[in-house]
Amino acid sequence: LPTNFGLYLLDLSLMQLRKINLFVEGKPLQNEGSVRNIFIDDDGMAFVTHETGILSFHTRRSVIGLIRNFRTEPQQGFSNQVNRCLYDNNNNFWIATNRGLTKWDLSTNSHTNFLAGTERQYVRDLAVYNMEYDGRSLVIGGAGQGLRIFDLQNETFRIPQLSSDNPLINMAVKIGSVRVLQPLGNDGYIVGLDSFLLRLQKNNYRLEEIKPDRRLGAAFIAKQTTNGNVWLGTINGLFCLDTSLRLKYDLRQQFSASRHIYSLCEI
Repeated sequence: LPTNFGLYLLDLSLMQLRKINLFVEGKPLQNEGSVRNIFIDDDGMAFVTHETGILSFHTRRSVIGLIRNFRTEPQQGFSNQVNRCLYDNNNNFWIATNRGLTKWDLSTNSHTNFLAGTERQYVRDLAVYNMEYDGRSLVIGGAGQGLRIFDLQNETFRIPQLSSDNPLINMAVKIGSVRVLQPLGNDGYIVGLDSFLLRLQKNNYRLEEIKPDRRLGAAFIAKQTTNGNVWLGTINGLFCLDTSLRLKYDLRQQFSASRHIYSLCEI
């Protein structure tokens, strides 16, 4: 769990937290509070977004590396302010940054950037903070830009459908801040959009509102574990929802002080 006080490991069997530390070239990693997201692939390789770039290390080996872009021209690489990264099924590595969305074709080592002010314009500034891949499209969102579906075949953006007639939710989908975007297996995604908690259906990209408990507050991060529970890091602390998205655990008292939890990974 990356937090503003560093990295923590939650033991699910004991429901206990402990601080963990990362080292680079034999030295403690500086500014641990700037770590926001961790992506772990099927081989156990972890990619960590940090203020210095992308940190990479194997979860079962004592090795850590750093991937950075040293090119100055916008179309020759990606921004080092990385928020999310993932693979697709066509040997592309997608990088969500504060300067746009970058497709890194690993077979040709070429980059394609999707930036504001071009024919592939998103909405205002293209800063992508959340990104998920479902085999067909990328589901992405950022601060003040709402939620979008990026069609990988046509390389175009569109707004998902909304089942609610609530005008506040409708506005949030268009220009709100997406803080949470968590896959729920075949059931779609949980979306934390401003103060709303929504479910995005995977088959038709339709949004519906869910209301698990008022005590949660605005969500910053969500993670579904292998047993089907959904863990939420919110403005009020750490919570767990059951498979029906009802409140199951309230772990606010596990922290000695107020904590903003930025990411969750199950190992």
